[in-house]
Amino acid sequence: MMDFMNNIVAMFRRLFFCLLVSLPLILTSQVQPLFRGLSTQNGLGSNEVYDVFQDSRGYIWMATAQGVEKYDGRSFKSFSIRQYSSEGASNLLEDRNGRIWFHSFWGQLYFIENDSLHLLHSFNHLIARWSFDQNSQKICFVVDTGIVVVNTADRAHQFLKLSEILGRYFQKNKYINHVQFTSDGNILVLCEGGLLATGKPYGKGWVWTVVRADGAELPFQSIFEYQGKIWAIYNHKFYQITPQGVLFHTGFSATIQSFLAGAVISAVQQTGTDELIINTYNKGAMLLKNMEPHPLWPMPFFTAYSLSRCIRDREGIYWFGTLKKGVMQVTDLTTQRLTGTESALLTSLFAENEKTLLLGYDDGRVLRYDILSGKTAFLVQVKRAIKSIVRAPDGRIFLVADFIYILENDHARLYEQTSDAKDLDFTAQSVPVANTSYSTLAVLDTKYQQQRRQFMQEWKSAGKIKDENTTSPQEHVFLLNLSRAFGLAVNRQEPAVYTSATDGLFRLTPAGKTRILWQGRDIYSKSMVMNGNVLYCATDHGLFIIQGEKVTKTITQKDGLQDNRIYKVKYQQDMLLLLSQKGLDVYDPDNGQVWSFGEHNGIAGQEIMDMCLAQGRIYLGTSQGLVSFALTNTGMDEVAPKMYINRLVAGSRNFLPLSQIIQLEPSENTVRIAFNGLHFKSGSNLRYEYRLLGYADTAWLIRQGMEPELVYNHLPPGKYIFQVRARSYSGLLSHTATCTFYISSPWYKTWWFYALVVVLALGSVWLYNRITIRRKQAAGEVLLEREKLDKELQVSQLQALKMQMNPHFMFNALNSIQEFILTNEKRLANQYLGKFSDLMRMTLDMSQEEKVLLADEIKLLNLYLDLEKLRFGGDLQTEIVLDESINPEEIYIPGMLIQPYVENALKHGLLHRKGNKKLSLRFAGKNNERVLSCVVEDNGIGRERSSQIREIRNKSHRSFATGATQRRLDLLNAGRKNAIAVDIQDLKEASGEAAGTRVVMEIPYS
Repeated sequence: MMDFMNNIVAMFRRLFFCLLVSLPLILTSQVQPLFRGLSTQNGLGSNEVYDVFQDSRGYIWMATAQGVEKYDGRSFKSFSIRQYSSEGASNLLEDRNGRIWFHSFWGQLYFIENDSLHLLHSFNHLIARWSFDQNSQKICFVVDTGIVVVNTADRAHQFLKLSEILGRYFQKNKYINHVQFTSDGNILVLCEGGLLATGKPYGKGWVWTVVRADGAELPFQSIFEYQGKIWAIYNHKFYQITPQGVLFHTGFSATIQSFLAGAVISAVQQTGTDELIINTYNKGAMLLKNMEPHPLWPMPFFTAYSLSRCIRDREGIYWFGTLKKGVMQVTDLTTQRLTGTESALLTSLFAENEKTLLLGYDDGRVLRYDILSGKTAFLVQVKRAIKSIVRAPDGRIFLVADFIYILENDHARLYEQTSDAKDLDFTAQSVPVANTSYSTLAVLDTKYQQQRRQFMQEWKSAGKIKDENTTSPQEHVFLLNLSRAFGLAVNRQEPAVYTSATDGLFRLTPAGKTRILWQGRDIYSKSMVMNGNVLYCATDHGLFIIQGEKVTKTITQKDGLQDNRIYKVKYQQDMLLLLSQKGLDVYDPDNGQVWSFGEHNGIAGQEIMDMCLAQGRIYLGTSQGLVSFALTNTGMDEVAPKMYINRLVAGSRNFLPLSQIIQLEPSENTVRIAFNGLHFKSGSNLRYEYRLLGYADTAWLIRQGMEPELVYNHLPPGKYIFQVRARSYSGLLSHTATCTFYISSPWYKTWWFYALVVVLALGSVWLYNRITIRRKQAAGEVLLEREKLDKELQVSQLQALKMQMNPHFMFNALNSIQEFILTNEKRLANQYLGKFSDLMRMTLDMSQEEKVLLADEIKLLNLYLDLEKLRFGGDLQTEIVLDESINPEEIYIPGMLIQPYVENALKHGLLHRKGNKKLSLRFAGKNNERVLSCVVEDNGIGRERSSQIREIRNKSHRSFATGATQRRLDLLNAGRKNAIAVDIQDLKEASGEAAGTRVVMEIPYS
């Protein structure tokens, strides 16, 4: 009885706890747009934001309590107004020159030009409610005693007092509600009490017309421009304000009237052609289309936020400024976030049916979400984080939270106390198969005896499992694989289990374990799912489609996926849901179509924990709670990115290379280029393509998720053109931003220096050659002169020798003639005189020539020998022999070269010989060389005996012919490569007696 009462008390406690937990969830559940928050945690200067604005270049500007922030999608650039003792900034606008204008709450007017802040003027009055005329580029704004008109072109300003504007209608304590430029350049001033003043420019001043409007005492809540007209809101109605002071009004729908009731309107802005958004400080925002609730979002949203201003940028993104939470960036209004589900990390989603979802959290809670009503109710809570929620084929629902729980009657019962269960699947007989940190196992409930017997028969008979009882005797664990496991899938059409572990992907069957490879490598998968006999594996290389033990297909980025690194896969409603760090991809295996959802839908892939599909909508479990969007809402982008080069830094100089060509010094050859692609929807999926023409290859280099800055180190001198462009997630390409710069060459590498070096080198070579040539010419002239003198000397010496030799011969010949005359041999004397005259004439002729024909030389020798024969009588026998190989008519030799040796043979060798005297001359060629061999041979007494006779006769006598011949020979050989060689040989008898003399001459000829 006591146990029963304890159980009743425990049940009531559980019901009371569930009521306490679920009641606030049910009451606070509300659908809101999914947004990305920009606050001080992201780098925003202040969370108190008064205005948001997008300039013509695409940058987002935010006016905060600290000043102004410029946002490029990655970081903020701050322009603080604290230095001017200002407090808060508001009312951002841009003039025709790209300058950003704003004011502070202390009456100071600023503008930002080239990222530099400037204070134009301090009016010492509160500035509010201002307008800008795009045509005249003038700003008009309200101060406490009138309005100020500023010309942004020349920065001149006019102060127009309220008394001047209203004239006779002016009363004390009247103030201006609103000021507005009209489309024709006039100024419309709405004052307290319904007074309207229209100002028209006239010269340098204004002409004012004042009318009294209908409903003069109406305290308008907000005045705004919509579709070119001026409108005001009061008491749930729209009023149109015209220069004539006529006010029209129209009623709102009940939804709009309910929203405006008690709303403190901060701003009403036109965000599209027919789109209007109403921002409030206390009731959130309301989106209108054609003055009716917008069909995309018909109910108010962001009701918990104090909204100051909203814009819709060129990509269709909404930016909401708040007074406490910074800026909210809404990429897609149709992406919904269920508030009240974000108190803990939503880790698991499960479509229980077409109407409800089960939400699992990291604190062990499980909530039930009603899709139709949008309400959430607490269901159960277990001790550990919910990893997955799985339904068995028999309809049972299991929770995987380290332990395995079964959900029964909205209560969780511990089914198996496993160790760190990671994944769960079922056989066709609803046998649970789980992955743990150490094994793949099967849990068999004893209530399913038939399934248990069949399972054990299929697996245990093959020796692949072992039976281990758990702490509960009603349950059994069967180990299938003893490795650290991750993904798991069961083929329900055949006894096969696929499991991925640290050592690869395996297919387990009763027949054994088979490793599945792809391109010879192991497959690692953290998530997998079966559809019939087809296995889908999420890997770092894309989605693998496996049948049996073979990878039949891979789905990658080439097929449309956002990222190849997939970490979760689910199969629902014939679709595959693929989760990666870049978002969610939905793949249709029948036609191969891919739908991608990511940052362009406002979804950060790294924040998604789980996903499911229900009623044509995708539901995501994220760090912000439950998020959903239509499956057909791909959010494909139609606006290309904008690309800018922000600066170029070289050395200590910082350039803004928007249009100018930059000239750099040789030492500034390390260049840092900062650039930025503006496409807020792409986020981290924005891809940059860049190249540097003039450096290495001209092919485009591609990097994604990179810091928008590049550094080129130690560039050589030359001209460079840096080009960069951005490609959005959908493939749209921006324009190409270009920056041109030159790096000058060092002075020693410039063309003029090279030209100077070449000129100097050529000049040096020319000068050197000139000097060398002159020196050689001078040396040559000296040498030629010397050679000429030497030659003239040789010629003169030869001629002198000839002259000396000829008289000697003449002396000898005259002695012979004298001898004939004394002996009265007149006939011989006459013959001798005749031959002597011929010889003299020929000798005189040849003495003038350096070279003579061999034939003439032989003729001279014949005459000479004929004369000597007369002298010797009949005792002298001579012969001159010519070899057939020589032609005496073609050979030139020095004149009278041979005659002296013939004379010596006659005078010194044959003259003193008794008996027969012989003299022979033989001429021949030498081995086909241009050398003439001449042999003079006699059978005289020899040189030794002749020398003795000369000493006896005249000791003081010196042979003139012999000395003259040798001196002439030395002169002829001077400066010649081939010298005339003379060899004198003494001939001997066998007994050693002298047998004559042989002179061998080798004479080079020409």
